[in-house]
Amino acid sequence: MRTGAITLSIESEFANVFLIGLAINKIARSIQLSEQAAFEMELAVVEAVNNAVEHAHRQRRDKRVTVQVSLEPTHIRFTVIDQGPTVHFEPLMSAAAGMENATEIERGHGLAMIRALMDEVSYERKGRANHVTLIKYLKRS
Repeated sequence: MRTGAITLSIESEFANVFLIGLAINKIARSIQLSEQAAFEMELAVVEAVNNAVEHAHRQRRDKRVTVQVSLEPTHIRFTVIDQGPTVHFEPLMSAAAGMENATEIERGHGLAMIRALMDEVSYERKGRANHVTLIKYLKRS
């Protein structure tokens, strides 16, 4: 199993988010995950980046959204970093827990989708930045 880390960064506007998605999908496919697993990781990370662009930065081009990707033998970790205001994450996660079984993904259900697609989702405020970490455990072959 390959290991390593990379940092991706975009200007905080929706037009750039697809670049993060392409990179995540390619990374996931390069470690021989299924097309479905790669798509799910891409979808979860893109949703987290969209949340940063929309809610943290309000699409301000002078802000950046950074995604740190770390590939370990047992898991892949994505940390989405923005410079928005502090997020009250626990109430959002609690509300999202009730939406995970929704049959339609609608606006406002992004966090529920992220929770459903990833094995762990956590939030930490470090200095002036929000860090949302998504972890997916890898199956051993």
